[in-house]
Amino acid sequence: MNWAVSTHSKEDIDAAGRILISKRSSDDEKGQAISIINNWRAAHAFPLNTLQMRLRTIAGDTDRKSLVSQRIKRLSAIESKLRRLRNVTLSTMQDIGGCRAVVDSADLVYKLEKKYKSGRARHDLDKENDYIHQPTNDGYRSIHLIYKYVSDGSVQYNGQRIEVQLRSRLQHAWATAVEIVDIFANQLLKVNQGDEVWERFFALMSSYIAFQEKTPIIPSTPDNKNELVKELCDKARVLHVKDRLLAIKTIRTSKVLRKGSGYYYYLLDLDMEKRKLSITPYKRSQAQEASTKTAELELAYRSKSHPNKDVLLVHVPSFNELKRAYPNYFADTDVFLDELDRAFSESC
Repeated sequence: MNWAVSTHSKEDIDAAGRILISKRSSDDEKGQAISIINNWRAAHAFPLNTLQMRLRTIAGDTDRKSLVSQRIKRLSAIESKLRRLRNVTLSTMQDIGGCRAVVDSADLVYKLEKKYKSGRARHDLDKENDYIHQPTNDGYRSIHLIYKYVSDGSVQYNGQRIEVQLRSRLQHAWATAVEIVDIFANQLLKVNQGDEVWERFFALMSSYIAFQEKTPIIPSTPDNKNELVKELCDKARVLHVKDRLLAIKTIRTSKVLRKGSGYYYYLLDLDMEKRKLSITPYKRSQAQEASTKTAELELAYRSKSHPNKDVLLVHVPSFNELKRAYPNYFADTDVFLDELDRAFSESC
C-alpha cells in the first residue's frame, strides 16, 4: 500500500500551525494551512503503525487481555493544543501520532514499559513522563513514551515523533469518564478548564483508584483513605455523577456503515447533540481513503461551525475491540461506575 509522506518543510508546517490559530488569517489562508496540516498528519501513519505493531506484540506477551489501539490526532485537538501551549510548534508536536496499550494493573504497566524500552528497536526515546508515580494535579495517570522514528529503509519518516501511552484498566476507565463528561456535560476537564467541583471529584476518584493500585495519590487530596472516600462520595452526590453517567449511556445509539470483516481502520463520527455515533470501517489498503474522508468531515464540521460533532480515525484489531479501546465514543462508563460503587460501599 502507498503510505503518505510529508511534502512540506518544517518551516511551512510550523507556519501552517500559526495560520490555523491566527484571528487575522483569511479563509483561503486557513484552507491552505489545513491542507498542509492534513498532509503532515497523514505522514505519521507509517511510523505510527510500525510502533503500534511492536507495542501490540509486547503488550500481548505481558497481558493476553491487553488492548492496543492507535489514532492520528484530530484537527480540532491540534488547534486547541497550539492555542493553549504557545511554545509548542506543529512540526515538533509529540502526539500527532499516538498508540496506547491498556493492561490489567499498574504493575503490568511497568512490566510492559520495561519490555518495550529494552527491545531491539532503534527508535530514539526522546522523552518519558511517568504520570503514575508523579500524577498530575487533575488526576491523570499514565506513562507516556515519546519516540523519534529511526529507520535505514524508510528514512523519509526519520525524526517524526510518536507517543506511546501505557495505562492500567482503571486508569483508562478514569480517563474515559473525564472525556465523556467533557463531551456530554460541556466541560473542559481534560485541559483543566472545567467546573471546580467536577475537577475535584475526578482528582479524588483518581486517588481512590491509586489506593487500589498501591501507587502515589494525587497532590492536594486526603492521604487518609477514609477521609478521601467521604469527600469523594460527597462530591459524587452533589454532582449526581451516577445518575448523569447512566442517563448519558442509556440514550446512546450507534450505526455501523459497511458490514463485513477484515477491516483495519474505523472512522468514528459522533453527533453529540443527537447522541448518535456512525462508524465507517476501512481495510488496511484503504488508509489514504480513510485519511481523506476524515479530513473532509473535519473541514465540513469546522466550516459549518458544528461544535457538537466530532470525528476520529482509529485502528483496533477488530470491531469487537473498538468499544473497549474507545469507550468514550460509546458513552461507556461501566468500569468507572463499578469503582465508584465500590467507594460508596466502603463508608458512604
